[in-house]
Amino acid sequence: MTKKIIEQTQPPYWRPIGYYEATRALSKIDEYIDLLKLLTNFINPDDKKIIQDKYPEYQTLDHKNLSRIRQRVTQLSLPMIILFNRINLSPLYEYGGIEKEYNQDKNRWERIHKKTTKNLFIGIFDTPSITEPRQFEFLMEHLEVARGGYSYIKSLSKRRWKNPIWWLAQILRIPISIIEFAGINTQNEATSKMVYWIIQVLMGIVLALLIVRLGLPLKTIFNL
Repeated sequence: MTKKIIEQTQPPYWRPIGYYEATRALSKIDEYIDLLKLLTNFINPDDKKIIQDKYPEYQTLDHKNLSRIRQRVTQLSLPMIILFNRINLSPLYEYGGIEKEYNQDKNRWERIHKKTTKNLFIGIFDTPSITEPRQFEFLMEHLEVARGGYSYIKSLSKRRWKNPIWWLAQILRIPISIIEFAGINTQNEATSKMVYWIIQVLMGIVLALLIVRLGLPLKTIFNL
């Protein structure tokens, strides 16, 4: 059976990802990876001990704890989908291959190629199951891609903190952040015009404060 990731069709989310959001995303992805490794046991004893030390509640992998891990993995399915979509990675893939199907009209068995669209995180214990080595590696590969994306965003955000222009941009972006927090898409034309006007006003205020800070009289500036 072949697997192929389906290209993401939805546009990237319009609110930028910050340092703390990237940190939380990495924490969720790491937890998901660790729990899958414990559940499938596709790890060496040393790595297994490191993970169990990280999660003391799973020191013994009895039936009760394995059920708890499965439940937690299922709970993390939707957050994983959201995290993938957040950086424009598709969690969908095509699963297909050659199968035999009986053709009643022709009264014979025929080989047909069937394709099924599946989600990386929904029904991971169904066929193809995550307990199969190839499916486990397939999922891990894409989790590492997402992890790399969020790691890059986190390091980039950290470097931006040292740039004073970035801080100025964040101050000017406050009205946009408030509008986005209210659930209004700033890509809308009418909203964009309003945001642009607010930014102009804010830039005027910042400029005026800067002029005062430099000791220049506002009256002189306005009379120019």
